[in-house]
Amino acid sequence: MLGFFIFSLLLVAMLALAVALSWSIAGNLRQGDAVRLRLARRLETLRLGRALTLFGVDVEDYLYAQRVVEVQAQMRNCNDCRNPARCDDTLRRGADGEFDFCPNGEVLGALRDAASPQRSQQ
Repeated sequence: MLGFFIFSLLLVAMLALAVALSWSIAGNLRQGDAVRLRLARRLETLRLGRALTLFGVDVEDYLYAQRVVEVQAQMRNCNDCRNPARCDDTLRRGADGEFDFCPNGEVLGALRDAASPQRSQQ
């Protein structure tokens, strides 16, 4: 009888832990979605967002593929850019423009290269 009681207590504790863990995971997912939504809204105001769109990079995919701290660093780089006029000119020229002056140039180049096969298939 004591064994059954201990087994029942352990089962209840495991179920409570499973519910608490599921609740926590769901909360983290909601919080992550809210963070990505704020980042997407902020990206709309930056040249970085225009460059992503120019290269055919889906912003939502970009935000899920990159770590949030990396996206925030790239956004800071864009916001603190010392060449906004050159960036605007490069963005006007289109996807063939070179972003070698850009602090996010390497990231943009990699994203452009990754998006190129997808754009040619569409």
